[in-house]
Amino acid sequence: PDMYIKVTLMMGEKRLAKRKTKVVKGCLDPTYHETYRFDTGSSALRNLSLQATLWMEHKFSRNFMVGEALLWLEHITWPTNGGPVAGWYKLFHCPTGNQARDRHSP
Repeated sequence: PDMYIKVTLMMGEKRLAKRKTKVVKGCLDPTYHETYRFDTGSSALRNLSLQATLWMEHKFSRNFMVGEALLWLEHITWPTNGGPVAGWYKLFHCPTGNQARDRHSP
């Protein structure tokens, strides 16, 4: 399987910005070492979240969403030096392969 992640900055149900990782081919346990910056403007962190969805790429059919994690930015411990935020977050299984309708908090 060829896996990739879509990262979307959300304000409620509204998508503000999105990014996509490179596709990791032939790996069920991919590691991504990519950094993304999002300009949040004057938005308060309490209204923002990051949605990360794991996808399996298919060459001859629709791509399949494997799971998602929703990270509320107000719950993240931000480094005092302004460096990147790194951590492990629970991935919720999406059995139908469709966009998940339920949103999960940490």
